[in-house]
Amino acid sequence: EGIYPGTRWLIYLAMAWIIFQLEGWLVVSLRSHLNVLWWRMIFEASMMLAAILPGFVMARIEDRPFGDFGLPARRAFRRDFWVGMLWGIGSLSILMLALRVMGVFEFGSLSLRGARIWKFGAYYGVLFLLTGFFEDFLTRGYSQWVLSRGMNFWPAAALLSFAFGAIHGTNSGEAKTGLVAAGLIGFFLCLTLRRTGDLWWAVGFHMAWDWGESYLYSVP
Repeated sequence: EGIYPGTRWLIYLAMAWIIFQLEGWLVVSLRSHLNVLWWRMIFEASMMLAAILPGFVMARIEDRPFGDFGLPARRAFRRDFWVGMLWGIGSLSILMLALRVMGVFEFGSLSLRGARIWKFGAYYGVLFLLTGFFEDFLTRGYSQWVLSRGMNFWPAAALLSFAFGAIHGTNSGEAKTGLVAAGLIGFFLCLTLRRTGDLWWAVGFHMAWDWGESYLYSVP
């Protein structure tokens, strides 16, 4: 029946790595000409493209629409995305409130005023939307789809969720419990993929969680 699923996955990962390396040369050359915020936005966009562009190539190889891999254009930014966002900011807010009650977090005071609140809020909204596209498609898009052909959905979800947690080990200051938490939330997002049929809920949740954590609540 054609190329083995595991081989197709490796082809996808190889293309993603090559694209990221080529983009990396351009991004590094721009670093000295941009402030840190714009450079970070471009870097995140380059990672998103490295994850998604090979998906279009694999769609030709698989002879099926790109949308089958979790991001159908007809459902872009529809109800599931916004519901996912509400769940993301809501669940994070409950977590931060619990941490406050336990005495390990302080909400503090406003650090920005006036229009700067909205300007930086919009910036981080776009930044973490790119993050959501990158991480969710890389670990729950084509990867989940093709590995499900070889080992069924839930074993593939477990493998990729473990990888999702491990990837977060590159973050500075990441604790072991944080890696476990990232892996578990990755597995939960696989459940939402299974229930909704695509990644739009997961992308909305992921974006809102990261936005609330880094911008709204400014978690150290």
